[in-house]
Amino acid sequence: MLAIDLFERPLFALSSLAALTACVAQGLAFVVLPFYFIDVFGFSQVAAGLLLTPWPIAAGIMSHISGRLADHHAVRILGVIGATVMTIGLIFLALTPAHPTAWQLVWRAGLGGAGFGFFGAPINRAMVASAPRERSGGAGGISTMARLLGQSIGISSVAVLFEMLAHGGVSLRAASIALFCGAGFTLVAGLISSARLPHIQPE
Repeated sequence: MLAIDLFERPLFALSSLAALTACVAQGLAFVVLPFYFIDVFGFSQVAAGLLLTPWPIAAGIMSHISGRLADHHAVRILGVIGATVMTIGLIFLALTPAHPTAWQLVWRAGLGGAGFGFFGAPINRAMVASAPRERSGGAGGISTMARLLGQSIGISSVAVLFEMLAHGGVSLRAASIALFCGAGFTLVAGLISSARLPHIQPE
């Protein structure tokens, strides 16, 4: 049922691992940020939703841009740029001052989303393009599995960190450390994407 043999292709295997680690970071951030905005910084639920909105908007815009760039530039370069921007965005979120303005949170969330969008489109494209045309369905299925598995790991990681650092509650320290962990996963995704292999080039 699962196209395991596709992992024999180095580009497919590397792209899958990079997508998995990046989705761990995104899943982690999407769970932490609402608690961060509401319980730590005191924003209302409506305000928290609005503050989180820049992430998906920026991700959608940048995924369109990077998808077009992937036709002419190496996936390795685009992946490293996207992962770097997302890492910086998560680090800035983790280092948010104790009493931030809405704008201080908006641009940080937008930066993280822009990095994820710029990273995700070429990596997913590389996964599907590296498989034979008749196996594109299996490649797409593994791409979806990597995304969902990564998000599930990220969500579970938040629960573990909050239990260890805040006894099941939410604190500034716990949320910051969780976001730093997300930045670590994104950094790993960037390092995987930077592998200097000839088959990393777009086809």
